[in-house]
Amino acid sequence: AYASGGNKYEKTPSLGHKELSENRDILTAYGYDNRRTWVTEGGIAITNEEERARRQQARASVINNVQSVANGNDKHFLFVVPQYYESGREFGIFCEDKTPSPAYSSLETFTYYMGEGNYKGIFRDLAENTLGYLFNNGEKDVGVFWTENGENFAQVATGAKATLVDLMGN
Repeated sequence: AYASGGNKYEKTPSLGHKELSENRDILTAYGYDNRRTWVTEGGIAITNEEERARRQQARASVINNVQSVANGNDKHFLFVVPQYYESGREFGIFCEDKTPSPAYSSLETFTYYMGEGNYKGIFRDLAENTLGYLFNNGEKDVGVFWTENGENFAQVATGAKATLVDLMGN
């Protein structure tokens, strides 16, 4: 089927991507709830190539992927990878000089650590404005966290050994 558009965790629909949840509801209503769905034109457009806009694109690219899979989509593909301007907006994740943008690097890091990307649930009881999703990469659990208040870090308590990696793989 094609549809466009330490802490506790629960396997519930995630926050965000309301239209993806609505598409899933339509499939369920017609008896197609077991069909695989893909997002084939995901991503974020930026209006300039300034460093701040590129960082926003890098962050949003990972968040879009996380929330898409958490909402039941099996795969999430970018709209376009090479540089692509349309109506004054840049959609690609390569720069004008053909070098990878921060979004490319963030997706490379995300893909490496997510592995199989099997969604397990959303974290609860996090700090205010912090979101967290739990996945299994085929070998171990991986948490993805971010803040919705513009902070550059999300504070998360864990009772287990954890490795911290930022968007760029540091």
